[in-house]
Amino acid sequence: NTGMANRTAAWAALLTGRRFVVHYHGYCQPTSMGRWLARRAAGFVAISQSVALSVTAIGARVDQIRTLLNPITVGSGAAGRSRVAIRRAWGVPDGAQVFCIVGRVVGWKGQVEFLAAAEQVLARLPDAWAVVIGDAADGDESYHAEVARRAADPALAGRAVLTGYLGNASEIYRGLDVLVHSSTDPEPFGLVISEAMAAGVPVVASPRGAPAELIEDGVSGFLRDPADPTAVAAAVEHLLA
Repeated sequence: NTGMANRTAAWAALLTGRRFVVHYHGYCQPTSMGRWLARRAAGFVAISQSVALSVTAIGARVDQIRTLLNPITVGSGAAGRSRVAIRRAWGVPDGAQVFCIVGRVVGWKGQVEFLAAAEQVLARLPDAWAVVIGDAADGDESYHAEVARRAADPALAGRAVLTGYLGNASEIYRGLDVLVHSSTDPEPFGLVISEAMAAGVPVVASPRGAPAELIEDGVSGFLRDPADPTAVAAAVEHLLA
Protein backbone atom coordinates (compact mmCIF):
# COMPACT_ATOMS: atom_id res chain seq x y z
CA ASN A 1 0.00 0.00 0.00
CA THR A 2 2.93 2.36 -0.60
CA GLY A 3 5.01 3.16 -3.64
CA MET A 4 8.19 1.61 -2.24
CA ALA A 5 6.46 -1.57 -1.06
CA ASN A 6 4.75 -1.96 -4.43
CA ARG A 7 8.02 -1.46 -6.30
CA THR A 8 9.92 -3.93 -4.09
CA ALA A 9 7.26 -6.61 -4.41
CA ALA A 10 6.93 -6.08 -8.15
CA TRP A 11 10.68 -6.43 -8.76
CA ALA A 12 10.86 -9.51 -6.53
CA ALA A 13 8.04 -11.08 -8.52
CA LEU A 14 9.59 -10.24 -11.87
CA LEU A 15 13.05 -11.49 -10.88
CA THR A 16 11.64 -14.82 -9.68
CA GLY A 17 9.12 -15.27 -12.48
CA ARG A 18 6.12 -14.90 -10.19
CA ARG A 19 2.89 -13.08 -10.91
CA PHE A 20 1.90 -10.29 -8.57
CA VAL A 21 -1.25 -8.47 -7.51
CA VAL A 22 -1.44 -4.89 -6.23
CA HIS A 23 -3.90 -4.14 -3.39
CA TYR A 24 -4.88 -0.47 -3.45
CA HIS A 25 -6.09 0.91 -0.10
CA GLY A 26 -6.07 4.45 -1.46
CA TYR A 27 -6.50 6.11 -4.82
CA CYS A 28 -4.06 5.05 -7.49
CA GLN A 29 -2.07 8.08 -8.58
CA PRO A 30 -1.30 8.62 -12.29
CA THR A 31 2.45 8.48 -11.68
CA SER A 32 5.10 6.69 -13.72
CA MET A 33 5.18 4.02 -10.98
CA GLY A 34 1.43 3.54 -11.17
CA ARG A 35 1.51 3.11 -14.93
CA TRP A 36 4.47 0.76 -14.67
CA LEU A 37 2.48 -1.43 -12.27
CA ALA A 38 -0.58 -1.29 -14.53
CA ARG A 39 1.45 -2.74 -17.41
CA ARG A 40 2.99 -5.56 -15.38
CA ALA A 41 0.61 -6.62 -12.59
CA ALA A 42 -1.49 -9.73 -13.06
CA GLY A 43 -4.35 -8.06 -11.24
CA PHE A 44 -5.52 -5.44 -8.78
CA VAL A 45 -7.66 -5.41 -5.66
CA ALA A 46 -9.44 -2.15 -4.79
CA ILE A 47 -11.20 -1.41 -1.49
CA SER A 48 -14.10 0.39 -3.23
CA GLN A 49 -15.50 1.05 -6.68
CA SER A 50 -14.25 4.61 -6.29
CA VAL A 51 -10.68 3.31 -5.91
CA ALA A 52 -11.20 0.81 -8.75
CA LEU A 53 -12.01 3.68 -11.11
CA SER A 54 -8.70 5.32 -10.24
CA VAL A 55 -6.90 2.11 -11.23
CA THR A 56 -8.57 2.01 -14.65
CA ALA A 57 -7.48 5.63 -15.12
CA ILE A 58 -3.81 4.57 -15.21
CA GLY A 59 -4.42 1.96 -17.90
CA ALA A 60 -5.41 -1.22 -16.03
CA ARG A 61 -8.14 -3.26 -17.71
CA VAL A 62 -11.49 -3.53 -15.97
CA ASP A 63 -11.26 -7.34 -16.00
CA GLN A 64 -7.99 -7.13 -14.02
CA ILE A 65 -9.62 -5.38 -11.07
CA ARG A 66 -11.62 -6.87 -8.21
CA THR A 67 -13.35 -4.73 -5.61
CA LEU A 68 -13.10 -6.13 -2.09
CA LEU A 69 -14.60 -3.88 0.57
CA ASN A 70 -12.66 -3.51 3.81
CA PRO A 71 -13.74 -6.02 6.48
CA ILE A 72 -14.71 -4.85 9.95
CA THR A 73 -14.46 -6.41 13.39
CA VAL A 74 -16.59 -3.92 15.32
CA GLY A 75 -20.13 -5.01 16.13
CA SER A 76 -22.90 -4.13 18.53
CA GLY A 77 -21.63 -6.32 21.40
CA ALA A 78 -22.11 -4.97 24.91
CA ALA A 79 -18.82 -6.07 26.49
CA GLY A 80 -16.73 -3.44 28.31
CA ARG A 81 -17.61 -0.22 30.09
CA SER A 82 -21.10 1.17 30.16
CA ARG A 83 -22.22 4.00 27.89
CA VAL A 84 -22.33 6.35 30.88
CA ALA A 85 -18.79 5.43 31.99
CA ILE A 86 -17.42 5.87 28.48
CA ARG A 87 -18.92 9.34 28.16
CA ARG A 88 -17.74 10.42 31.60
CA ALA A 89 -14.21 9.46 30.57
CA TRP A 90 -14.57 11.86 27.65
CA GLY A 91 -15.77 14.63 29.96
CA VAL A 92 -19.33 14.44 28.65
CA PRO A 93 -22.14 14.66 31.24
CA ASP A 94 -24.86 12.07 31.75
CA GLY A 95 -27.91 12.60 29.58
CA ALA A 96 -26.05 14.42 26.80
CA GLN A 97 -26.68 13.84 23.12
CA VAL A 98 -23.31 13.03 21.55
CA PHE A 99 -22.27 13.46 17.93
CA CYS A 100 -18.70 12.75 17.01
CA ILE A 101 -16.00 12.62 14.36
CA VAL A 102 -13.46 9.76 14.57
CA GLY A 103 -10.13 9.63 12.77
CA ARG A 104 -6.64 11.02 12.35
CA VAL A 105 -6.59 14.77 12.97
CA VAL A 106 -5.29 15.83 9.58
CA GLY A 107 -6.60 18.51 7.25
CA TRP A 108 -8.46 16.40 4.73
CA LYS A 109 -10.36 14.48 7.43
CA GLY A 110 -12.35 17.65 8.07
CA GLN A 111 -12.34 18.19 11.83
CA VAL A 112 -12.54 21.97 11.30
CA GLU A 113 -15.56 21.50 9.03
CA PHE A 114 -17.11 19.22 11.65
CA LEU A 115 -16.73 21.92 14.32
CA ALA A 116 -18.29 24.52 12.00
CA ALA A 117 -21.40 22.33 11.78
CA ALA A 118 -21.18 21.58 15.51
CA GLU A 119 -21.40 25.29 16.32
CA GLN A 120 -24.85 25.40 14.74
CA VAL A 121 -26.03 22.20 16.44
CA LEU A 122 -24.86 23.31 19.90
CA ALA A 123 -26.53 26.70 19.49
CA ARG A 124 -29.91 25.03 18.99
CA LEU A 125 -29.70 21.86 21.11
CA PRO A 126 -28.70 22.59 24.73
CA ASP A 127 -28.11 18.90 25.56
CA ALA A 128 -25.86 18.20 22.56
CA TRP A 129 -22.09 17.70 22.82
CA ALA A 130 -19.54 17.50 20.00
CA VAL A 131 -16.63 15.07 20.39
CA VAL A 132 -13.45 14.82 18.29
CA ILE A 133 -11.66 11.46 18.67
CA GLY A 134 -8.17 11.07 17.20
CA ASP A 135 -4.70 12.58 17.18
CA ALA A 136 -2.14 13.99 14.76
CA ALA A 137 -1.08 10.53 13.60
CA ASP A 138 0.48 11.86 10.38
CA GLY A 139 2.53 14.46 12.21
CA ASP A 140 0.29 17.42 11.28
CA GLU A 141 0.65 19.15 14.63
CA SER A 142 -0.27 22.58 13.27
CA TYR A 143 -3.66 21.35 12.08
CA HIS A 144 -4.25 19.55 15.39
CA ALA A 145 -3.51 22.84 17.19
CA GLU A 146 -5.98 24.64 14.91
CA VAL A 147 -8.68 22.09 15.75
CA ALA A 148 -7.95 22.49 19.47
CA ARG A 149 -8.23 26.28 19.20
CA ARG A 150 -11.48 25.97 17.29
CA ALA A 151 -12.93 23.57 19.88
CA ALA A 152 -12.09 26.06 22.65
CA ASP A 153 -13.97 28.87 20.90
CA PRO A 154 -16.74 30.34 23.11
CA ALA A 155 -19.12 29.89 20.17
CA LEU A 156 -19.02 26.15 20.91
CA ALA A 157 -20.33 26.84 24.41
CA GLY A 158 -17.79 24.66 26.20
CA ARG A 159 -19.43 21.54 24.77
CA ALA A 160 -16.76 20.48 22.27
CA VAL A 161 -14.30 17.83 23.49
CA LEU A 162 -11.03 16.51 22.06
CA THR A 163 -10.27 13.09 23.51
CA GLY A 164 -7.04 12.28 21.68
CA TYR A 165 -6.42 8.77 20.39
CA LEU A 166 -8.68 6.03 21.74
CA GLY A 167 -7.90 2.40 20.96
CA ASN A 168 -11.14 0.59 21.82
CA ALA A 169 -13.36 1.02 18.77
CA SER A 170 -16.31 -0.87 20.26
CA GLU A 171 -16.38 1.53 23.21
CA ILE A 172 -16.20 4.55 20.95
CA TYR A 173 -19.35 3.62 19.05
CA ARG A 174 -21.15 2.59 22.24
CA GLY A 175 -20.71 6.15 23.48
CA LEU A 176 -22.20 7.85 20.40
CA ASP A 177 -25.62 8.91 19.22
CA VAL A 178 -24.44 10.06 15.77
CA LEU A 179 -21.19 9.69 13.81
CA VAL A 180 -20.17 12.48 11.44
CA HIS A 181 -17.70 11.80 8.62
CA SER A 182 -16.35 15.06 7.17
CA SER A 183 -13.54 14.19 4.76
CA THR A 184 -13.01 17.07 2.37
CA ASP A 185 -11.09 14.95 -0.18
CA PRO A 186 -12.64 11.85 -1.77
CA GLU A 187 -12.57 9.02 0.79
CA PRO A 188 -11.15 5.71 -0.50
CA PHE A 189 -13.40 3.72 1.85
CA GLY A 190 -14.25 5.25 5.25
CA LEU A 191 -13.85 2.44 7.77
CA VAL A 192 -15.45 4.47 10.56
CA ILE A 193 -18.64 4.67 8.49
CA SER A 194 -19.10 0.91 8.19
CA GLU A 195 -17.97 0.36 11.79
CA ALA A 196 -20.53 2.83 13.11
CA MET A 197 -23.30 1.31 11.00
CA ALA A 198 -22.39 -2.18 12.23
CA ALA A 199 -22.62 -0.89 15.79
CA GLY A 200 -26.06 0.62 15.15
CA VAL A 201 -24.92 4.26 15.14
CA PRO A 202 -26.47 6.47 12.43
CA VAL A 203 -24.07 8.31 10.14
CA VAL A 204 -23.85 11.65 8.37
CA ALA A 205 -21.07 11.30 5.78
CA SER A 206 -19.41 13.20 2.97
CA PRO A 207 -20.64 12.08 -0.47
CA ARG A 208 -17.13 12.34 -1.91
CA GLY A 209 -15.67 8.98 -2.91
CA ALA A 210 -16.65 5.62 -1.42
CA PRO A 211 -19.16 6.77 1.27
CA ALA A 212 -21.76 7.05 -1.49
CA GLU A 213 -21.28 3.30 -2.06
CA LEU A 214 -21.84 2.53 1.63
CA ILE A 215 -24.83 4.79 2.30
CA GLU A 216 -28.11 5.25 0.48
CA ASP A 217 -28.96 8.86 1.29
CA GLY A 218 -31.98 9.17 3.52
CA VAL A 219 -32.30 5.39 3.91
CA SER A 220 -29.18 4.01 5.59
CA GLY A 221 -27.71 7.37 6.55
CA PHE A 222 -27.26 10.89 5.23
CA LEU A 223 -24.78 12.15 2.64
CA ARG A 224 -23.96 15.81 3.18
CA ASP A 225 -21.11 17.94 1.83
CA PRO A 226 -18.79 18.94 4.72
CA ALA A 227 -18.30 22.29 2.98
CA ASP A 228 -21.97 23.01 3.80
CA PRO A 229 -22.07 23.12 7.62
CA THR A 230 -25.73 24.11 7.66
CA ALA A 231 -26.71 20.96 5.77
CA VAL A 232 -24.52 18.78 8.00
CA ALA A 233 -25.94 20.38 11.14
CA ALA A 234 -29.52 19.86 9.94
CA ALA A 235 -28.89 16.15 9.35
CA VAL A 236 -27.26 15.75 12.78
CA GLU A 237 -30.16 17.54 14.48
CA HIS A 238 -32.68 15.38 12.62
CA LEU A 239 -30.98 12.21 13.88
CA LEU A 240 -30.61 13.48 17.44
CA ALA A 241 -34.34 14.27 17.42
